[in-house]
Amino acid sequence: MLQFLEHGGGDSAQLTWGMLDGFDAEVLTVTGGEGWLSSARIPVPRPAEEPSAVEAAAVPAVPAVPADETTAREPEAAEQPGGTDHGRDPGWDRVIELLDPEEPGLAALAHALAAAAVPVPRDGYELDGHGWQADLAWPDALIGVVRAPRPAGDEPDYEAEDQARAFMAAGWTVRTAADWDSAELIARLGGRAPDKNTTSDGEPKR
Repeated sequence: MLQFLEHGGGDSAQLTWGMLDGFDAEVLTVTGGEGWLSSARIPVPRPAEEPSAVEAAAVPAVPAVPADETTAREPEAAEQPGGTDHGRDPGWDRVIELLDPEEPGLAALAHALAAAAVPVPRDGYELDGHGWQADLAWPDALIGVVRAPRPAGDEPDYEAEDQARAFMAAGWTVRTAADWDSAELIARLGGRAPDKNTTSDGEPKR
C-alpha cells in the first residue's frame, strides 16, 4: 500500500498482489507527501512509446495568485486581533493568556488596558518576595491589580486584608479588577484615551 498524508488528511492508493505487475512506479514523483493526486506525475509520451498499463492521474492546476492580489492581502495580518495595530504591545497576549478566567472583571480590564496601549505589566508580581502577589503590577508606577477577597462563610479573608496593608505600607495603590475604573487606570499608566467607538472593555460598540 502506498499512502500519502498531509496534515492528518491526504489520500492513498492501494494495490493488491495481483495488480503489482501492472503498476508503473514511474508515475510517482518525490513531492513531500502532499497526496496521491499531486504525487502522480503526468508522463510525456514519446512518439514510439506504448501507453502505460496504469494511467497517470490528472493533476489539477493550481491557479497562480496575481501579484496585485498578493500585495492587497499583506496588510491583513496587522488587522487581525492580537496584532500590533494601534500601538498595542504584543506582550499583552501572553499576559492575557495566563490570567485567571474566574477572577471577576480581570480579563475585561486587561483587554481594555491592552487596547489603550498601556505598558505591559508584570504578571504574578510578588511584593518584596514575601508572597504578597498582584495579578498585574507596574512597579515603577507602584500600581497593581490584586485578587478579590475570598471570605469563607462569615470568616473574612484575613490574607487579602494583610496583603492590602502590605502594599499600602510600601506606597502602592492596589485594587481588585472590579474596583478599578479602566479609564482612570489607563490615565494613571499613561495609556491612550479610550476610543469613543469602543466600550470601557475595549470592545467595539454595536
